[in-house]
Amino acid sequence: MTNSIEIVKKPQLTSQIFSNFLGDCVEQYLSVRRFELQPKSLKTYTESLNVMISYFGSDRKVETITQTELIYFLGSIDRKPSGVFMVWQTIGFFFKWFYKEDYSNNPMLGWKMKRPKSDPIGGIDPQQVEKILKKISGSTAARDKALISVLFASALRDTEFCSLKLQDINPRTGQINVSSVSAKGRKFRQVYILDQPLKLLNKYLKRIPDPEITANLWQTQSGQPLTESGIRDIVSRSCSAAGLPSFSFHDFRRGCALTMYRKGADIKTISHFLGHSDLKVTERYLALEDKDNLAAAVQFSPLK
Repeated sequence: MTNSIEIVKKPQLTSQIFSNFLGDCVEQYLSVRRFELQPKSLKTYTESLNVMISYFGSDRKVETITQTELIYFLGSIDRKPSGVFMVWQTIGFFFKWFYKEDYSNNPMLGWKMKRPKSDPIGGIDPQQVEKILKKISGSTAARDKALISVLFASALRDTEFCSLKLQDINPRTGQINVSSVSAKGRKFRQVYILDQPLKLLNKYLKRIPDPEITANLWQTQSGQPLTESGIRDIVSRSCSAAGLPSFSFHDFRRGCALTMYRKGADIKTISHFLGHSDLKVTERYLALEDKDNLAAAVQFSPLK
């Protein structure tokens, strides 16, 4: 199997706005952004902007919307602070696009909202992963064990993980090329898996139904690509068999980040591994506990 770097050419997008009505402008904005955003992000943008359309009306002219009205609009949203922040951030992107030729008229200009602070969310830990692996059995055991271990060790996002091709994997070095098509922000990156996850992956690769390098990595027994829902079902069933809650893709991602941190990786390295562009996002993955204070004291005690 060979590694390949995929070069994605962005389409040329027009900056011309064909209508000043809010509904039309939102539709045009989303048609532009769909070339840049992952499906889930596009869905979030669509939902946030539809909340604004419901409040102001689709036939409201965008240039007549004032900052004061936007403040009242955000105050009317019945969501958690993080949800309100998401709407504020999304409409900020929208108005920046609408007013890019005359930015001084942008009602969002000079307006800042602090991201609500939230406690880090814990993920799955290595002991729980081992417990899951021990309970996996049956005709698909090689695939399911590889899937669970690679999901944890690679810390890939759901779209990145589910869209992996055989050509993205180097079974000798453990290098995984994360395609710019599936990666968040369309940024290509490489991650590595070693030791047990790599051994389990190679065991699965020896018996994979469709070994063509362009085939999906995760396959059914008949060689068909596993869908995202199919992969989620495997994860859920495997967790249930081990007597554990159904951990999400992000639980595995957070768990990997915290495990790397506890093993001595610095936060910048972890952030790069996860594909984050902001260290503050990585910090929200590190749900430290009292035992981490003890470990820090043992390792870094200033007087010994």
